Amino acid sequence: MSGKRYLLDTNAIIQLLSGNQALLEIVNAADYVATSVICEIEFLCFPNLSDMDRTLFDKFRAKTEIVDISTNDGQLKNKVAELRSVKRIKLQMP
Repeated sequence: MSGKRYLLDTNAIIQLLSGNQALLEIVNAADYVATSVICEIEFLCFPNLSDMDRTLFDKFRAKTEIVDISTNDGQLKNKVAELRSVKRIKLQMP
């Protein structure tokens, strides 16, 4: 695979929808942008989410692939574990 491909976490989505110009430029130049169904749910659960926030997020979702995580997707889970270990990313469960 060639080109720039990004999987955005909830914090990146918040920054993007808040108008972070540097992140917007990166995403606009990307060949592929996705987020996980977990990040989608996290965003929609924020307290005090305005109608404008929801509208912006709907536009984001229309242009982004939402990656579902299946219990059978061993390769994806191994990659998440690797990234978490190397980058010290926290996983949060409800």
